[in-house]
Amino acid sequence: MENISNKILHNKDDIIASIHNISAVTEENTAETQEVSASAEEQLASIEEIVSISQSSIELARKLEHETRKFKVD
Repeated sequence: MENISNKILHNKDDIIASIHNISAVTEENTAETQEVSASAEEQLASIEEIVSISQSSIELARKLEHETRKFKVD
């Protein structure tokens, strides 16, 4: 009977250790996921800024084209 009790206690300790390991891995994954999310948000902000600058450049190019049509070159 004592042998069975020792096995149960040993298994209990193994299960608790496994749960602690799973918890640690989960915390690490959560932290890494948050870092990836923050990086993705920064990239999105950069892309939005590039789009805005591109739209401004297109508008300036249209205005320049309109203005240059006023000149005739012989």
